[in-house]
Amino acid sequence: MATGENCSCRDFGWSEPHAIVLESLPMTRKFTAVIKKKGRWYVAWVEEIPGVNTQGKTLAEARRNVKEALQFILETNHRFKRTLRSAC
Repeated sequence: MATGENCSCRDFGWSEPHAIVLESLPMTRKFTAVIKKKGRWYVAWVEEIPGVNTQGKTLAEARRNVKEALQFILETNHRFKRTLRSAC
């Protein structure tokens, strides 16, 4: 999946975590993105997957960055898994 492809973000309000929905046929996966303001920055991470964390100067930038980070980690994990399978 290319970065930004078939990806949407639903905002459930500032006090609630943000849900990131990655849609790739035939499966849709939901992840919870937490975005908090720290000083002048917004920090964001995905609770379900270690290593998915980022920041942004605006809320919109943090949302974009966390979606991109999530997609990158998922794609990397998938490639790594395929490499391990072919090595066995």
